[in-house]
Amino acid sequence: MGMDWRLLVALFSSFVAKENAIATLGILYGNGGSAEGLAAGMAALVSPATGLAFLIVTMLFIPCVATVAVMRRETGSWRWTLFGVSLLLAIALAAGIAAYHGGRFLGLGSVPPI
Repeated sequence: MGMDWRLLVALFSSFVAKENAIATLGILYGNGGSAEGLAAGMAALVSPATGLAFLIVTMLFIPCVATVAVMRRETGSWRWTLFGVSLLLAIALAAGIAAYHGGRFLGLGSVPPI
């Protein structure tokens, strides 16, 4: 999907809470605490196709810890909870890969060299 380690770390940190992804990106891209700095830093290092894939994967990625706990409590089974989390992970990765390759096909570019 064209994601570097910083985007992957932001995805994994969103497991604690979805809003942590933006805070993690701000820290890893060193934006100085401003949204404009983060946008400029990411625009210089992340292609539009990769940004689209990251957005889609973030929205479909496994839910936060609190949601997983509620899933476990409501289903009464770790098996169904892990099935749900695994299914969401597979859907998110498939959609992200499709978005990245679709974006490249439409000319949104590839990952710029770092």
